[in-house]
Amino acid sequence: MKFIHTLFIALIFSTALLLQVQAASSAQASGVPTPPSNNAPNGSSCKKSSECESGNCMYSVCKQKQHDGAHCYKDASCYSGLCTSDKKSVNGKCVHPHSVWRGGKCKKDAQCVHGTFCSILEGDRCRTTFGRGHSCSRDSVCRSGLCRKRKCT
Repeated sequence: MKFIHTLFIALIFSTALLLQVQAASSAQASGVPTPPSNNAPNGSSCKKSSECESGNCMYSVCKQKQHDGAHCYKDASCYSGLCTSDKKSVNGKCVHPHSVWRGGKCKKDAQCVHGTFCSILEGDRCRTTFGRGHSCSRDSVCRSGLCRKRKCT
């Protein structure tokens, strides 16, 4: 009886294995091609970053993204997604978001730690966000993240 039980389990196991192999073979033989990538490799010509595998089209050529500290002219050029450039020249640098403390030099709000924003009126320095009722020109200067009718809400 033990022999029949063992034989039965072996038969079930081998049948399951055979079905898995057949399923894998039929998937490969079905002729369904793998969809091609619409994104071009680095070195290819491009018009916009979304055309490149790297997600970075720079001067009409797909290029690898840059690490923090490298020169850049747009956010898409950086692994961090943040470039300090004003987009008029390649004088920017890739930086890590939310890494500049209050009083530190900045070019964009996203550089400043949470609870601060980049103030051009204070010489491009991160400054503490404003509370409710304070005058504002954009959402990022308000602690709530909302500037309505030129007042922080």
